[in-house]
Amino acid sequence: MNNPPTSPYRFSLFANLKSSKTPQGEMDITSLVQIIKNGKFKEVISRLRNTKDKKARNTIKTSNIPAVTLSGIFSERRGTGLICHSGLMQIDIDDLSDYFEAFRKLKADPYTYVCFRSPGGEGIKAIVKILPSDSSHREQFLALEGYYRDTHNITIDPSCKDITRCMLLSYDPDIYVNERAQVFTKRKEASKSANRKVAYASNVITPGSPETRAKIQELTKKIENDGLDLTDSYDNWMRIGFALHTELGEEGREYFHRISQFHHDYNESSCENFYTELGLRNNGSITAGSLFHIAGEQGIKINHEHDKQPIDASAPAIAAEPDPAYETPDLKEELRKLRDTLRKEQDCLAFQIYSNKILDAIADSRPASKAELISIKGISEKKADAFGDRILEIMRQCRPK
Repeated sequence: MNNPPTSPYRFSLFANLKSSKTPQGEMDITSLVQIIKNGKFKEVISRLRNTKDKKARNTIKTSNIPAVTLSGIFSERRGTGLICHSGLMQIDIDDLSDYFEAFRKLKADPYTYVCFRSPGGEGIKAIVKILPSDSSHREQFLALEGYYRDTHNITIDPSCKDITRCMLLSYDPDIYVNERAQVFTKRKEASKSANRKVAYASNVITPGSPETRAKIQELTKKIENDGLDLTDSYDNWMRIGFALHTELGEEGREYFHRISQFHHDYNESSCENFYTELGLRNNGSITAGSLFHIAGEQGIKINHEHDKQPIDASAPAIAAEPDPAYETPDLKEELRKLRDTLRKEQDCLAFQIYSNKILDAIADSRPASKAELISIKGISEKKADAFGDRILEIMRQCRPK
C-alpha cells in the first residue's frame, strides 16, 4: 500500500510508448515537474535532441522515454479503461518559428499551469487545468484550440483531444509553473453539452441505497472476521476507496479504514488522507459492484439484489446459538459509532479520537472505570476526561448478561 502523493492532479505512468497498454503506476504533477526540472532523464533527452536520423529518433522516443496519460488514471490505455479524469489537458505546440516568443506568451497566459521544452527540443508542451470530466474533454479541447488560435495565433496539435493521449517526459531546467493558473471551463459546443452532468466534486455523488449499505456492512464484517486483505494492490485500494465514496460519501471513510487495516503497510494517517483525495477526484463511475468483485476474487461472496433467492416460508428458522461470552464485534461496532459521532462533534479525523488499534484494546480489556481506561496505551487523561464517560456507558450497555 503506497502512500498517496499530496497533489490532487494524478495520472497513469507508462514505461515507454511501446509498453503503453498497461500502466506501471501513477505520478502526480509535483513529481512530473521535479523530474523534468531536475533532469532525471537528461541523458536520454540529450541523446534524442542530438540525433538527426529520423528513424533513430523515433526508436528513442518509443523505447527509451517514460510517458504519462496526463488527462487521467487508466486501468488500461483506452477510453473504457479510464478510472478518473485528472482535471488536466495536454497541449502540444510544434513547428514554432520563434520558440522563445511562444514560450513568453504562454508564461503570460492566465491558463498556463505548466509549460516546458518538448523532448525533441523544438516544440513546447503546456498543461492546462480543466474541468475533470471525460464527457466534455473533447469539447474543452476544441475550445482551447480556438482560444490559442485567437489569443496567441498559435496552432496546437489536434491529437491532444484524445483523452488517452500519452505525453513523453522531458528535460527543461527552465520549466514554468503557475500554481494559481485559472481553470479553463469553456467548451466549444456548450449548447450540445449543457445538459451533461460534470461530476468532479464529492457533493455530486449520490449515496447508495439502503440495500447497498447493508451489503457493504456485511462485507466489512466478513473481512474483519477473516482478517483478509483486499488492498493487496494499489489499484484495488484505490477502487475500493472510490466505490465506498460513491456509495457512502463521508460515511465510507470508516469502512475504508476497516477494510484497509489488514495490509502490512497500513497507516491510519495515509489512509485518511487518501480517502480525502479520492473524494475530491471521484466522478462516481466506480460503484459498489467493483468492491464486491474485488471481494469475490478473495472468495467473499455478497449477493446482489437480483441474485437473492426467494425465502422458503416452510423451512424452519435456524436461530443463532447465543454466545455466553462477551460479543466483541457488537462492542466494536458501538465504539466505531461513538468515534464517528465524536469526530463530527469535534470536527477532526477519526483516528484522532482513537485508532483502530486503541479501539481493539478497549474492546478486549473492557474497562469499567476511567482509571482502567487511562491504563490503555493511547488513552490519555485528557481524552478520558473528554469522552471517557461515553465510552464507559457503552461498556455498561454491552456488558454480557
